[in-house]
Amino acid sequence: MSAESPLIRRLRHHLLAHSRRRACLALVLAGLLLCLPPAAVLALAAGPLLGWPVPPLQVLAALLLMPALLLPPLALLLFDLLALLDHQRVRLLDLSPQDDLTRVLNRRHFFDRAEREVGLALRHGTPLALLLVDIDRLAQINATHGQAAGDRVLQVVAEQCHRPLRQHDLCGRHGGEEFALMLPGTGLDGALTVAVRLRRALPEQRIVLPDGAVVSARVSIGVAVLAPDCASLPQLLSRADEALHRAKREGRDRVACAAPLSS
Repeated sequence: MSAESPLIRRLRHHLLAHSRRRACLALVLAGLLLCLPPAAVLALAAGPLLGWPVPPLQVLAALLLMPALLLPPLALLLFDLLALLDHQRVRLLDLSPQDDLTRVLNRRHFFDRAEREVGLALRHGTPLALLLVDIDRLAQINATHGQAAGDRVLQVVAEQCHRPLRQHDLCGRHGGEEFALMLPGTGLDGALTVAVRLRRALPEQRIVLPDGAVVSARVSIGVAVLAPDCASLPQLLSRADEALHRAKREGRDRVACAAPLSS
């Protein structure tokens, strides 16, 4: 969908915000307005050039008759094509496993795959860890430098989250400024090592924003591992989220583990 032209995108957004009848009426009126200037020139020039005795207004009405008859069905066809395009775009976005901005797994596909990993870990008795990574004070960057700057920070953090992962690890966008990392076959010590390295590496990244400013990103990370009292994806997510909130409360830019830490 990235190949869609800006003109088509704006037209689709504008027209599909209205009812079919209202959008088609707008298209017909716009078409008539576009036809009016050349038709008026022809109507005024027809008499002197061709020697027609017909008044210009009648010539103008005759010239506009054909567009007036053709534009309504063409407007309906265009609206239906744009609606179909929008429907297909939504389907493609829904089927795509990647988040459109950060290129990591989107929330739906991350949790579909995470459910399977949890099931495999429970079945085979192997360790598994979940990290929730939240960007500190991203709202301030958005407020100061604009939404495009926040998007750039999200992209850099996503790249750094994904970089140290193994082929079978998962990285997905969990929320607006939050990422989830699932590490199959990894216990608490390994998960903490990944979390600490990520937290330390991010501030060293110089992020050049669209307005030319340079910032760095800091993150808070919550870590949870599968345990007898935490043996499902919802429980694992809840424990990691509690740890993340504790890291935020304790001052941000830190790693916190879910408690109790049984294995």
